[in-house]
Amino acid sequence: MTNFHLWTVGIEGHPAAKDLIPKFDRQAMDRTIGDIGDSFYMPAPKWSKDGKRIYFVASDTGSTHIFYVPSGGGAPTRVTKKSCHVRNFSLNGRTTRIAAVISDLTTPGKVQVMPAVYNGDSRARVLVDTNGSFSPRSVSRRSARSGSRRMTAPNCRDFW
Repeated sequence: MTNFHLWTVGIEGHPAAKDLIPKFDRQAMDRTIGDIGDSFYMPAPKWSKDGKRIYFVASDTGSTHIFYVPSGGGAPTRVTKKSCHVRNFSLNGRTTRIAAVISDLTTPGKVQVMPAVYNGDSRARVLVDTNGSFSPRSVSRRSARSGSRRMTAPNCRDFW
């Protein structure tokens, strides 16, 4: 099995190729099994504007997360912590925020914006919620005694 890591190499071979995450016991790619999407798409690593960090995705215990590593190598830092699958992501021009398409067990994909730092997804703002239109916000039922009755469930979530 091939172990995919992040490497840097000089344009003409100087400096020599260097594995930036030699002790990272994960694939620097999406290896999460899922039922939507294809298995051949992989978001490319992205450099920070100042060239000090490289952002990438990696699968970790059933989830796919965004990580960054110093451009000279070292221990990766995980940006997303929640149990999720990061389908794709991009950095804003100043490398302070990440826009990402993220899915989980109850949502096929949300577009979220978050800080480009450790645990950034805890402060994410949802821009597009694809599952929101499928989830009912209220349920109506007819009762023999009281006629029509409407119950509102603002935090209703579908689990199929």
